[in-house]
Amino acid sequence: MQETASEKLIREWIVKHKEALLFAVMLMMSLYVRFKALPFQSVDYRNTLQPWYETIRTGGFHALAEQIGDYPIPYQILIWLLTLIPGEPIVKYKTVFFLSDLLMALTAGKIADCVAPERKLFASVSACVMCLPEVILNSGYWAQSDSIWSGFCLLALYSLMKRKYGRSVLFLGIAFSFKIQTVFLFPLFVMFYLREGGFSILNALVIPLVFFVLCLPAFLAGRPVFSLFSVYFMQIYEYHEMVVSFPSFWSLTQLLDFHAYYRLAVVVAFAILGLILYLILKRNICLSQPDRLLVFAVITTWTCVYFLPSMHERYGYLTDILLVILILCDRDYLPFGIWPLIVSILSYAAYLSHGTRNLELMALVHLIAYLGVLMKARSKHCFETAL
Repeated sequence: MQETASEKLIREWIVKHKEALLFAVMLMMSLYVRFKALPFQSVDYRNTLQPWYETIRTGGFHALAEQIGDYPIPYQILIWLLTLIPGEPIVKYKTVFFLSDLLMALTAGKIADCVAPERKLFASVSACVMCLPEVILNSGYWAQSDSIWSGFCLLALYSLMKRKYGRSVLFLGIAFSFKIQTVFLFPLFVMFYLREGGFSILNALVIPLVFFVLCLPAFLAGRPVFSLFSVYFMQIYEYHEMVVSFPSFWSLTQLLDFHAYYRLAVVVAFAILGLILYLILKRNICLSQPDRLLVFAVITTWTCVYFLPSMHERYGYLTDILLVILILCDRDYLPFGIWPLIVSILSYAAYLSHGTRNLELMALVHLIAYLGVLMKARSKHCFETAL
């Protein structure tokens, strides 16, 4: 039998829209897994997120006048908004975080299209990010919000690639308002500014301005201006351990006395970032090319989370998403870039199942992968003088 006209029409439609269909199928798979995970309550949810919700629900709008928990104020405002919507708290939490996952995944696809426009990777990269086990475990099981700040970091990076500087700093300010770990991306912006210019350093003032605007409801509820920013100082000094739960460089050493060595850890991280900046300026390395900008985004954020003290496993979330984009845009990075993703999945699974983690072995894998990506970037001429 010959192909009918209807069959031909359907087949051609499928071929034409294969990218959109791939994303739709992967999105449905992701939704199914998340739906099955809805009843799951992590230790963090039971001990922090649920009590915060109940406290804010009871206090209403005026609860914003006090610090509840150790997350920034915009997150507290988000919880207050959730209390205004009927439904179970855990369902509302995970629904919002699913939507932020989606925004992050779509932005990752846009970055991939910017880095490798000829390959048309938007749908495949978006689908992979949406279905990445770490992303699903973070929001679908753990009920954590790392895709919010990471998604806005990606929007900031994408805007930087497009030379939309005002928009880029705006998104960076929103990301910082939700998570202090947004500072891991700040060195890239400093490097870009010193190498490429094109915008005023006064643009940085947008970041605290955005933070204040997002915190305005808490200010109106009666919170003093200074206390709007105090939560960040609280977070900086909250953990007095060189190694918390992220397999950092300090897991490999005996330098685990926080008070004796945390300054050393900060100096080491800044020294590596300073060396990278020096090479960029000395060799006149072009950062305006999207592919190089992506590589240096991976390197700078990875340097921060791997060498700074008191890092949690979730602090590597942004670096992992950037690695996924890099690997899918350039498969030459796969042999090294895949290992931190595997380590993160194992780390998440161990935490959620109350298992154990070999941080020393994981840290060694991270170090080998980190050096491997650096060497691969060098072999691909990312550290060569711009033409």
